[in-house]
Amino acid sequence: MSGPPNRSVQVVVAKLTSKSDADLSQRAADKADMLVAIKGRKAKERLDLFEDGLVNRLIDKGKIKLNQDVIRRLIDSYRA
Repeated sequence: MSGPPNRSVQVVVAKLTSKSDADLSQRAADKADMLVAIKGRKAKERLDLFEDGLVNRLIDKGKIKLNQDVIRRLIDSYRA
């Protein structure tokens, strides 16, 4: 099984070589796993938005200052 082709062309030619029925016995477990993953991703997105808004508000009030050179060095030290 394959997902949609990731191409910038407009026409795709494909051939179905085999067909099998879906295994519905794992559906409930898969659904629960997908819900947990989706909820986790949504919670992370909300946290990121909250933190970004908080940091921007504190910068506007002059309570914090971001030193981009130090941030860049710190990121580079983790990449090495």
